[in-house]
Amino acid sequence: MGNSQFYSYGKGSNYLFVDPSKCHFIAYKNLRNIPIGNKSRYWMITVNQLIVDWDATNSPDAQLERIYLGGAQKATTPPLPAGPGTVLTLNSPFYLTANNSYTGQNDNRWEFTNPVRLDSQTNTYAKPITITFVLSDGSKRKVHAISKDFYTGNGDILITATGFVGTISAPTIKRSIEATHSGTVITSWQETAEHI
Repeated sequence: MGNSQFYSYGKGSNYLFVDPSKCHFIAYKNLRNIPIGNKSRYWMITVNQLIVDWDATNSPDAQLERIYLGGAQKATTPPLPAGPGTVLTLNSPFYLTANNSYTGQNDNRWEFTNPVRLDSQTNTYAKPITITFVLSDGSKRKVHAISKDFYTGNGDILITATGFVGTISAPTIKRSIEATHSGTVITSWQETAEHI
């Protein structure tokens, strides 16, 4: 058994709970009501970076203007405003102590300079509005805040798996998959270089 099997407790992203199931836009500019929590009973988790991505096709003038986490406005590098998909390093990390959460409607919010508009013909977005949290241990949690058809996302659970060929100490091929699951279906997946 020694060299052919292993177990991992996972990384910080496994304990980061984000629930956008009841989030909403105000005037398509202020995204709010997204509870964030740490489900670990023992360990603090730290968010160092955020990536917010949205459909810029119909909203070329929309930029992310302000971020609030845990009720506090966050300054970033590069500074806001920023376009979709920009990797934003938080100048002061967002700490979540063990078993702690921020659940107020305005505790965690994302404000845009201009409306993130739907397509006028289809009343949908070309892609979801997503928020990716990058933690201090390098792990990530990607959340679909608003889906392509403008329904809010949900509190999907994160599933990670690493497979390899060869021995643990010297694998010849190693691949990891990170997926989110709604409880009934897989809502997103990606291959990642971060192995468990």
